[in-house]
Amino acid sequence: MRYKCVVSDLDKTLLNEESTLSATTWDALERLIEAGILVVPASGRPFGAFPECITKMDGIRYAITSNGVVLMDVEKREQIWSLKLQSQVVRSVFALLEHYSVTYEAFIDGKAYTGQGYFDCPEMFGVRPEIRGYIQSTRHAVPDIRSFLQEHEKELDCMDVIANPKEKDEILKLVRETIPGIYVTTSAPHLIEISDEAAGKHAGLKKLLEMLKIDPSEAIAFGDGDNDSEMLREAGLGVAVSNAGELCRAAADMITASNEEDGVAEALYRVFPEIFGSKTGGIGKRKGIKK
Repeated sequence: MRYKCVVSDLDKTLLNEESTLSATTWDALERLIEAGILVVPASGRPFGAFPECITKMDGIRYAITSNGVVLMDVEKREQIWSLKLQSQVVRSVFALLEHYSVTYEAFIDGKAYTGQGYFDCPEMFGVRPEIRGYIQSTRHAVPDIRSFLQEHEKELDCMDVIANPKEKDEILKLVRETIPGIYVTTSAPHLIEISDEAAGKHAGLKKLLEMLKIDPSEAIAFGDGDNDSEMLREAGLGVAVSNAGELCRAAADMITASNEEDGVAEALYRVFPEIFGSKTGGIGKRKGIKK
């Protein structure tokens, strides 16, 4: 087989709107694993916020977490490679955004922390109400997130800025242009994700493939967000779901169906006929191969 590895973003790509795997997608992943294909989830989520349908699936050995900051051995539940955010970044972000109405999240050793106010009522920060359940099931609330970040500034895997969607693009541009030594991306209308300059899902994928002695041309990557676009370019074949943003779609070699229409499974049927036979489903528009 040409491809040895399938790496996929989770939210709005591999997972449906209930943050789980459909029966169709579950079956497709199991059949890949049985055929000896490496299946690697890649997410901006810390490992502690990964859903059980991923962490308990037999055969998923590795995961790219926190936007490429931490590589996990899923079976052993231990880190095999990681980066830390430079401690001065926290102070720089606080000073830069002093006059903006933002809050923060902190990521340490696979766990996510946020302030009690945001935890209790994320809608106050412009976040859609349906996100509340995800936040409250994956975050640990602390009384004062700014103090927490300062106290733990030397231990951070990465940090998020939670901004009103109306100000997000302005703040994102400001952070990118002002603070050196960081990698900045976004995966949601309210989210600005900050990590070390050597981070990114693409960097995590490259590091993992080097460790496993797999060439990037032998990998397929799936995604929907801005933080997936570089990963799609890094892989031999980049596939965007139809609900992907503009940057991700522009980086893709192929556009498949949406996450709610089992887009990842649909593309896998096309790419691996030796595994799935003639089962091609209703795969979406295919773009000309650019690589």
